[in-house]
Amino acid sequence: MALLRGLAPLLAAWAVLGFYGGGNCATREYILLDPEQEPCMVISLNATFEVSYSKNENDTGEVNITLPVDANVSGNCLNDTDQGQLRVEFGLNRDLFFSMNFTSNFSSTEAESSDIAWNLTWVEMHINTSDPLFNDSSTDLDVSLDAEVFDIASANKNGYKCSQEQMLVLNMTDGGNTTKNSTDSASIVMTFSDLSINLFNASEFTDCVPAPTPSPAPSSSRIVPIAVGAALAALIILVLISYIINTRMNKKKGYEQVEQ
Repeated sequence: MALLRGLAPLLAAWAVLGFYGGGNCATREYILLDPEQEPCMVISLNATFEVSYSKNENDTGEVNITLPVDANVSGNCLNDTDQGQLRVEFGLNRDLFFSMNFTSNFSSTEAESSDIAWNLTWVEMHINTSDPLFNDSSTDLDVSLDAEVFDIASANKNGYKCSQEQMLVLNMTDGGNTTKNSTDSASIVMTFSDLSINLFNASEFTDCVPAPTPSPAPSSSRIVPIAVGAALAALIILVLISYIINTRMNKKKGYEQVEQ
């Protein structure tokens, strides 16, 4: 019994960490089914959320969350409307959720047309600090944080893939305006990679354009020898010029003495 009592905190921590994904950052796949139970959205990504929130003693707490495997997936397909959403609900009481929200030109295009284009317009994360993960929060925050998304889009019903790491900052909003109340606030930094979005059972995917790699600045270990070498070369040139001028002046003086 004493052994079990000693292991109880470890088992509880393991359960919570296992449920939230813990530190095991891996690619998760979420599938949304249509009314005929056919996949209409297949989205996979490797995502972590660094949540900052108000806590006791006017301090700020931080929690890192990864999307779990064990989650409820809901939403609405994009194959029969111009608005679509995939929502991933998790937490011990399913009171946390992450959603990806899409728009398309479906309303101005025939359903069977291959010209349908879509884009990911915004992402949302809902947190509720009554969840055990936020056990030091001073108030029960029950808020949504969101961020606009740019350049994640595709045309011709194609899918989208991007392996590179990207970052979004999600803030509390109130009618489109960022909330400024520091006593009851939260912010989230979302880092994601290995993103794959398939909304129309696509066989072709649009790849993201990698960010340009900046040219490396010359290292100080190379700059110092170059500077020293240049200084020495300049010194040698000055010495040579002085030597030539000196030699000519001495020769001229010698000629003058002979003529006298």
